[in-house]
Amino acid sequence: MTCRKFYYYGTSMLREFRNGEELYLAKVPFADLQRGDVIAILNVPKPYVHRIIRISAEKAITQGDNNPLQDEKKLIPEDDFYRVTHAVSMKHRTRCVAGGKSGMVRFYQHQARRILRGAAGKALRLFRILPR
Repeated sequence: MTCRKFYYYGTSMLREFRNGEELYLAKVPFADLQRGDVIAILNVPKPYVHRIIRISAEKAITQGDNNPLQDEKKLIPEDDFYRVTHAVSMKHRTRCVAGGKSGMVRFYQHQARRILRGAAGKALRLFRILPR
């Protein structure tokens, strides 16, 4: 199994990962991937880390936990990708990254928070508590 390190920067997986965290990646075959796994796509101009939200034998669809829409690019078995297995915080604390069913639970939690934050902001602006 091929392992790599990757430093996370961005907002699409915020709360799951913080900027500057070190991610440990394991190269896995497409057949071993599950819905809910967090994967890194490195062979693109701007590498990214997202979660698999749907998967079939021919393709996988990914989405960032904090993104409202799924990714346009569908992953196929011939693509080069890595499963994120562990994350190391800036304080050097290592934790496992949830995948599979528990990964999907985390995805839905993040999506619910994103929606609630948006609704709360709209309500606060409606009642003029926050500026428009």
